Amino acid sequence: MTALRAQLRLRTPDIEVALDVAAGHTLSLLGSNGAGKSTILNLLAGLTDPDAGRIELGDDVLFDAAHSVPPHRRGVVLLTQQPTLFPHLNVRHNVGFGPAALRLGRDEVARRVDEWMERVDVAGLADRRPAELSGGQAARVALARALATHPRLLLLDEPFAALDVDIADRMRVLLRDLLVDQTCVLVTHDLADAAVLSATAAVVEHGRIIDSGPTRRVLAEPKSPLIERLVRPTGGVDDYFS
Repeated sequence: MTALRAQLRLRTPDIEVALDVAAGHTLSLLGSNGAGKSTILNLLAGLTDPDAGRIELGDDVLFDAAHSVPPHRRGVVLLTQQPTLFPHLNVRHNVGFGPAALRLGRDEVARRVDEWMERVDVAGLADRRPAELSGGQAARVALARALATHPRLLLLDEPFAALDVDIADRMRVLLRDLLVDQTCVLVTHDLADAAVLSATAAVVEHGRIIDSGPTRRVLAEPKSPLIERLVRPTGGVDDYFS
């Protein structure tokens, strides 16, 4: 298991945050559109370099003033709400793309593909192409493809936003079980995502973290008008944690 520690400073857009995610845990980033949450994920993934700061993943420095590790060498996987599966590859080959790109042996690639297709319940769809999948099925395949690489850090950017409510509920339960021992940063607008998937949460406004701590406390004692507005219609947060 790998811990994440990051100090991130960016001029445009204006971002200045510090993150500390314990090994094997999930941190939820909550906030309104444009607050800087997705930019933070891009900085961690190496798609954008900070103007200053430091990113440590376990004992490795991914970014500092002296160097920046390329995205493909970080052991970091970013999964967005769009599955972005390869349309010309079937499910089996989509899931196997990541492990194959790591230049693992053929037997190990096959083992991981079989394992993760089974774990996300798409083994029966192995020969289908993305155009033949429902939205929920495609989301499961994308998740299997991400986790089959055994990422040191998983970044999730609104992973259920494009799914119907009932499908999102099932995916949330599935992901909760899969994230055991996985270090993860989750961007979401949905309080259910934060409550079910993360022990800790941080609220981002205008590129700054204005509140952070145990997820239940952050939701139950909101310091952000946004979180207060989201919590108020539910009458409280207890139902999320039942």
